[in-house]
Amino acid sequence: MGSGKPVYSSYKTGLNTSTHSKNTPKNPSDFSNEYVGKNVKVVLYNSVVEGVLEKSTKYWFKISNGGRTVYVNKAWVVFVEPSL
Repeated sequence: MGSGKPVYSSYKTGLNTSTHSKNTPKNPSDFSNEYVGKNVKVVLYNSVVEGVLEKSTKYWFKISNGGRTVYVNKAWVVFVEPSL
């Protein structure tokens, strides 16, 4: 009759496929988006970087200070605080 392989469907398994959409936004893993566009002080394990947080990705901060742009790997960050 069939190929002998089990057939799975949302009807038989009771899964609600509408909640498993690719377009569902994911929760951020940190709060770095709260500081985008603001002056920040990023304390690294061995130095400090101050400037405007231009962009934040999963692993990097893009910080500009005047005409200088610095990319900081988040693995080296101890903490971030707003500059006064």
